[in-house]
Amino acid sequence: MDRVAIVKHLAVVLFVLTGFLMLSGCASHSNQLPPQVPNNPIVKMAQAGEYLRKGQCDRAYTLYTEVVHAIDKEKGINPGQKAEIHYYRGLSLACMKRFEEAKQAFQRALAIEPLYHPAKNGLAMVAVEM
Repeated sequence: MDRVAIVKHLAVVLFVLTGFLMLSGCASHSNQLPPQVPNNPIVKMAQAGEYLRKGQCDRAYTLYTEVVHAIDKEKGINPGQKAEIHYYRGLSLACMKRFEEAKQAFQRALAIEPLYHPAKNGLAMVAVEM
């Protein structure tokens, strides 16, 4: 397989494995969050993941961004966890078809944790979409 075919194959695998085939279904336009989402990064991550699975990409993005800002200030957080949060923020951006910003989020994840393979897969996915 040539390099382009491998990248395309990885992108397809990523779509299937993450359930990210909902790109075309990201139709939620409300950025307002329900009042029941507490100001706790762990709870926000769980809620954002649920929004992403439901195709409510903008809501997921809002929560992931809040968590990114909160954890970037914290000391002692595992680099893998920080990379994971940036990765999921990138997925929410890709879901909204904001591929350049998604690429930056995946690159940020890799800058934090160079061996974080999901972010590498995310870069492959947005490369195919761009």
